[in-house]
Amino acid sequence: MLDAVKRGFKLNCSPKEEVIEAAKKFIETEIDKEAYHLAILSGSHAFGLEHALSDIDVYFVAKDITNILAIESVNGYTVQSNCVSLEEFFEIETLANPHKFPMHDWRSIKASDSFLKKSIRLTGGYLLDGKSEIIARWNDFDWNHLSRYVLSRGGVLLSRQLEDAAGCLQYGDYGMAWLAVREAVEIAADMILAADRDLYVGRKCLSRRLRRNSKLYLVYAQVLDALDAPEKLKYLEGISYQSNQDFSLKGEIIRHAALASYLGGIALLRGWDVPVGDVPVFKWSSCGWRRNPFFTIQRYGNAIGVAGYDKGYRMGKKLLEEWLELNSDLTKDELMASHPKIPFEYLVKLNLLIDEEFNG
Repeated sequence: MLDAVKRGFKLNCSPKEEVIEAAKKFIETEIDKEAYHLAILSGSHAFGLEHALSDIDVYFVAKDITNILAIESVNGYTVQSNCVSLEEFFEIETLANPHKFPMHDWRSIKASDSFLKKSIRLTGGYLLDGKSEIIARWNDFDWNHLSRYVLSRGGVLLSRQLEDAAGCLQYGDYGMAWLAVREAVEIAADMILAADRDLYVGRKCLSRRLRRNSKLYLVYAQVLDALDAPEKLKYLEGISYQSNQDFSLKGEIIRHAALASYLGGIALLRGWDVPVGDVPVFKWSSCGWRRNPFFTIQRYGNAIGVAGYDKGYRMGKKLLEEWLELNSDLTKDELMASHPKIPFEYLVKLNLLIDEEFNG
C-alpha cells in the first residue's frame, strides 16, 4: 500500500486492514490479472467517509473495461469494481500532473462532476496492484496540484451561483435566492476543505469532513446554520408572508452569501500554495460600508481577481485580502482610517463596496 503522506493526502484515514484484505482477495478471485493496468482501493473506505453499509470500491485502469466488471461479497463486505479506461487515465493525468496541466488552462472550469470524481478517487486512493509503467505515471499525480484545480473550478462555480442569488434577490424571488445561496455555501464549504487538501465529490459527506477537522470546526457550525432553511420560507407552501419578514429573509440571504464568498476567498488566498491554517470566525454586519457579498475571488495559476454580475477585475492579492475582511459596519471615514491603502472610490465605482441601502 502506498504511503498516504506520499500521495499528499494529509488526513489520518488509512483503510482498515480487513478492508484492504477484502479488496485484494476480490482482485485475486474475481479479476484476471492481465485485464488491468492498475488497481486502486478508493471511495469512502479510503477517504475515511464510510458508513455501516458502505461498499468497498476498487478502481481499475484497463484497456477493455468489460473484462473487469464485477461485484461480490468478500469477508462480509460488498466489493465492487469501478472502471477507468486507459484513455480516461491519460485525461486524468493531464489534471493531476502539474507538468501536463498548467493552472491557467481554462479546462479547469469545464470538467464534469463525474470526471472530477474519478480524478480525485484515482489520485487519492491506495495502491493495490498494477503494472510498473502505469504505477510510475500514477506516482507523478500530485494531490496539491489537483487541490488547486478543485479550488480554481470551485471559485468559478461559486461566482455563478452567487450571481444567480443576486439576480433573484433583485427580482424579489427570495425562495429561489435562498436556494441559490444554500448551494453557494455548499460549494464554498467544499472549497475550504480543498484548501486544507481534503478532496471528495459528494455533498452528503460535507458534514463529516468539516466536523473531523479541528481547524474548521467553527466554520462547520456556521455552515450548518446557513444550510438550515428558515421558517420564513414556509411561504413557498402558500403560507402568508408579510413584508417585514421579507426584509428579514433578505438580510439572511445577504449574510449567507457573504459567508460563502468569504470562505471561498479564504480558500483561494490562504490555501493555494500551502494548506490553509485556522480559519477566522466569519462576522458580518447589516449596516455601514462593507464588501459586496455577491462578488467572489477567482484564481488561476497566472492570475487572481474578483468577479460578479457578469464582470471581472484582475487585482493584487494584498488588495483582495483587505477587501475580503471588510465585513463590519464602518463609516467611510472609519474604513479609510483602518484601511488607508484601500482605493475606496474605485471599489465603490466597481460595486465592490456597498452601504446600508444594498438590496442584492
